[in-house]
Amino acid sequence: MDNQTMIQIYYKMLTTHFFEQRAAMLSELGVINSPLYLSCGSEGVIAAMAALAEDDVIFSGHRNAAIMVGCECEIEDMFHELLGNAHSPLGGRSGLGMYSDSEVNFYGSTLIPSSQFSVAVGCAMAKKLQGEESIVICFAGDGATCDGMFYEALNMASVYELPIIFFIENNGYAGKMKTSGVIDTENIASRANGFDVTAVVVNGSDPMEVFQAVDAAIDYVLDNRPVIIEAKTNVVYASRYGESSEYRDDKDIEAALKNTPVDKFEKYMLEKGAITPGEVSVLKEKAQEKVDEAYDRALYAAGIEIKGSEVV
Repeated sequence: MDNQTMIQIYYKMLTTHFFEQRAAMLSELGVINSPLYLSCGSEGVIAAMAALAEDDVIFSGHRNAAIMVGCECEIEDMFHELLGNAHSPLGGRSGLGMYSDSEVNFYGSTLIPSSQFSVAVGCAMAKKLQGEESIVICFAGDGATCDGMFYEALNMASVYELPIIFFIENNGYAGKMKTSGVIDTENIASRANGFDVTAVVVNGSDPMEVFQAVDAAIDYVLDNRPVIIEAKTNVVYASRYGESSEYRDDKDIEAALKNTPVDKFEKYMLEKGAITPGEVSVLKEKAQEKVDEAYDRALYAAGIEIKGSEVV
């Protein structure tokens, strides 16, 4: 990965972080009513989009902010959707959990765990039948792999040799249950063995590993063989923002806070000389400004004024 790509990934990770801070505040103020599933702790998945080509198609589940920023959905549109404004591509009718934007080939998210698998496989089938030189990547959480739709989609992708990457973000919790309590295997990727599908496990908090895994998988997938990439990630907040985290181990929360992908990647880039401390400051300021400007415009469109921590 060259320095320019690393900087672009880092900038998008910062943008996601600042966007989610604003979204969390709106939720706390009661300005938005749709469920909010933050991706804080798993921003490393943004690197997957950096490896994709322009015509590749992306699907995701409900924890999708990092994915949307990664594939360059407009931040202002995302705020419009959160606030129910008609200015977003979906007219403010879906919330982020069901968001889509065909302009950037983000074909959609879903609040129904695992339902994206079936649609993504259908899209991959269409690409193969039409002879397109592009792929589908489908993001989902570890809990979604417990649903039958995952196995049906995986079986169809294997039988018909479809150009699709199943990207599983394993943050250790399936909803409010520890993944180890619902999945009796160390790695979800091992389930690929029953379908003769190639699978790899990566550190999802390391953008370099994520990028390299997706980049390496693309040529294989273009030869019409599906791949599973399991990315071990962390999650900082409760499954749904605002809910109690009592079901989580304190040590898991502490580990997530100490190992945020943004901080780790920043440290790596500084050590490698890919970026300077001055450039880090500039990028942080630029990302914060971009998010704040989009936030202000969306609030104005919604007729909402917020001063400090209060709606006026």
